Amino acid sequence: MSSHRQWDENQSPQWRYLQEKESIGRKNRRKTSSRIRRQELEQSVIELSLESKNRKKEIEAKLNSELKKHDSKRITRLSTEASEKQE
Repeated sequence: MSSHRQWDENQSPQWRYLQEKESIGRKNRRKTSSRIRRQELEQSVIELSLESKNRKKEIEAKLNSELKKHDSKRITRLSTEASEKQE
């Protein structure tokens, strides 16, 4: 065997350039997919908060309408103490 170093294709500038380009592509895809996942998560959180706000408004509206129904049926009592004092 010779001690002479043979040409290693992996060390060639062309090969390193291609590997670097591939690596950058993989890194960008990972970043993009994580950004998309994060945006979807944020959007779902926003939608849930809007739904809960809308649900809360619906419940408050129902309560207010029920209170108005009961308020109209409320009977006002006159104080008997005032008439006794006048006598």
